[in-house]
Order: sequence, then structure tokens, then C-alpha cells
Amino acid sequence: MSEVFTRGVCLYAMARKTGKNKFKRPARAIRKIIKKLVRQRSLNQKHQLCLLNAEDKALSKNKGKASNSYREGIVTAARGGFLRDAALINERYADFLLNDVEDRQQASQQVGFAIRRYEERGAIRTVEELQSKYFDLLKDDIPKDLGFGGGRPSLCLDVLESSGL
Repeated sequence: MSEVFTRGVCLYAMARKTGKNKFKRPARAIRKIIKKLVRQRSLNQKHQLCLLNAEDKALSKNKGKASNSYREGIVTAARGGFLRDAALINERYADFLLNDVEDRQQASQQVGFAIRRYEERGAIRTVEELQSKYFDLLKDDIPKDLGFGGGRPSLCLDVLESSGL
């Protein structure tokens, strides 16, 4: 069922990016499948439904309800021990905050949460990709007194770790 959820997330991402029905229809069909599973008491998919609901509400330009659904999904995934999914929801929420709400501060915070959760899971390559993708967003969070001249966050972390700090 994980591949169906992943396909749904990708379809919603493309639907939000392009606005095309060829992505919206199958995304909503997958959301319907997950919704049916949750109704049948499949609790492992509740956080997945929250994310798909959030993406659907974001697609419908319902920003308030989308934010609430993203937050509910993050909490539900974290409480259920689904750290990878919680990180994914943080990442998608950051994208929503950055592109739809235009709240850079909250988006930066959500990217930071996603990075920490991916690090906990040992997904170092994913962390590096996020740090690279959101470099402009994250560079303000790097302490200025380190003397790295605003280098990549992962490079700063590598230097700190090797120096024993």
C-alpha cells in the first residue's frame, strides 16, 4: 500500500504544480482508496490520509484547512512511529508554506523538522538534497559567528562534527 500512497503524493505535487486534471483525477482516486482503508480501521494509513487531504485542500486553495491537515498528519505520523512519513509531511508542508502561503519563516522551520527526522532515520542523502534545495531558506538559520561565510549547511555541520563541537 506504500507505493499507492507515494504515487498519490507525487500526483498531488504535480497537480499543484501544473493544475492539470490528468494529475488531479488519479490523485483524488488514490485519496479515495486510502480514505476507504481508514474507514475500515486501518490505522496505519490515517497520517497518509491527512497528507492527501492537505494536498487536496491546498489544490483547492483552502489554505487554513490545508495547514490544519498537514499539522494533523505530522502529529499522527510521529505518534504512530512513522518518522519517515512525518518527515515527508513536514517537507510537503514546507513546500505549501513557501509557495502557497509565502511564509518563509514557517517553511524554514518545517524544512528543519524534516531534516532532523530524516537524520534520525539515517537518510543522509535525503538530508543533503533538502539542504541543497532549500539552501536560500536555511542559510539564515546558520549561526553567523562560525566564520564559514554562509557556506552550505551540510559543510558547516561536517566541520563542526570533525572539530568535536
